Amino acid sequence: MPGTACSDPGGGGGEKVTLRQVAQYADASNFGAGNTIGSAWTLDDVRRKYVALRGHCEAMGRPYDSVLRTYFGGVLKFGQGVHTREEPFSTAFGQYLVLQGDPKGAVAHYRALVDAGVRYFIIVGLADAKALRLFAEQVVPEVAGT
Repeated sequence: MPGTACSDPGGGGGEKVTLRQVAQYADASNFGAGNTIGSAWTLDDVRRKYVALRGHCEAMGRPYDSVLRTYFGGVLKFGQGVHTREEPFSTAFGQYLVLQGDPKGAVAHYRALVDAGVRYFIIVGLADAKALRLFAEQVVPEVAGT
């Protein structure tokens, strides 16, 4: 919001100010594993932010489920096993966590986020057709069914 001071550098993830403003004014909350998208680096960060959002919604008398909860998935690469990079991937737009793994690991990762409260995902990094096909055929149906 123009003119509003906020100590949180991430968009949409500040637990005291930004999420209170989401509860009061917004239709959606989007954050993810990046320093410019709410700094929700871990599953515990996501859970904590949703607890804060729920509390702000209750204080405003607003139903928690009336806020669309989205998650920016950062950069996704398919390969062997599942892990995240120790250091975030840096771009001109900020730093983002890189999820590397196979479809089975990606399903587990995204299901855990759904269990934490995420309802929609914004995924980037599927630049080649093979990765996009794997994600569409093996990850999306499994996560969407949860």
